[in-house]
Amino acid sequence: MRLSVQLAVASSVSLLVWSNLPAKAQETPVVEIVPAKTPGPLPAGVEVFCTTGPTTGASSPTCPVIRYNNLTIWALRFTDNRVSMLIAAFDPSGQIIKQWEKPGARYNYKTVIDETNNKVTFAGQSGFIVMTLDELDIFPPPPGALTFVNVAAPAINCVFNTSCQVSGTDSVGNIPLPPIAVSGTGSLQTRTILSAAGAPAAGKTAYLYRVDMTQAVSSGEVPCVTDLSIDFGPVSKFVYGGSGSPPDDVFVITQGGLGNIGLYQVTQKGKVINFIFNQPVCAGLTPGTGRSSNFFGVTSSSAPKAITAKVGWPGLDALSVPARGPAY
Repeated sequence: MRLSVQLAVASSVSLLVWSNLPAKAQETPVVEIVPAKTPGPLPAGVEVFCTTGPTTGASSPTCPVIRYNNLTIWALRFTDNRVSMLIAAFDPSGQIIKQWEKPGARYNYKTVIDETNNKVTFAGQSGFIVMTLDELDIFPPPPGALTFVNVAAPAINCVFNTSCQVSGTDSVGNIPLPPIAVSGTGSLQTRTILSAAGAPAAGKTAYLYRVDMTQAVSSGEVPCVTDLSIDFGPVSKFVYGGSGSPPDDVFVITQGGLGNIGLYQVTQKGKVINFIFNQPVCAGLTPGTGRSSNFFGVTSSSAPKAITAKVGWPGLDALSVPARGPAY
């Protein structure tokens, strides 16, 4: 019986989290012809290149793009001339927020939207690429959105040390769990890593955080953490996703590390970063059966100091938890 209560509670918390997310921007997709200029940072191995028709390889001064949900969607060429296009959605700042490699054609010259049949066709040399409009139905990023990427350990260590081995300093702050709702302990783990000379992030400090509810026990009353807020200050972007990836603000260790709950959205308002989990981090029925987030990290130019973080708990004001953050 308690299991069904726990599942119902977790489900209700998920609804609370998702009901507070930004509403979808309602727009009709349209095709526009724009100058063939690079819209923003591109992944390695692709470029802006369009032609004037299906039988020529000569470059065109213009390209067809799709404007949709405050995004601009380009069909990019692979520089190795494979018969594929990289369909990339750029936000207003010129950052790619989603991309798809689609085989079947190259050198886009015409794009057609067919709302009746729920599809868009990218015409190019050698053929056509067809996607559904549902695939392109992307939420635009909210104001202050930070980019994040899922990574694996120990590969992520190479950003902070040329040997790809690091030693961090750990501290743990106990979450003041509401005694009526939950017993046991929940905690916020902070790990700081000083990047070594010669590494991509040399001289910077990485701040990693993990919400751990594995030793918290539910009494059946909303026993979950939904988000974490850190007074962080300026963020240093790095290429966390490996060679050819764009720089990101945040990395999430989803492979080779602790925990199994990642991030849904990260935003920064002023100096405060808010991390929203992709599902609530909940207590368990017995000690050891609760959930833990993955480690997620941000890099700063500033050394660590003691701070007070805030964790979101449905129905209550944010709970204060000791942590460490940059002394910016």
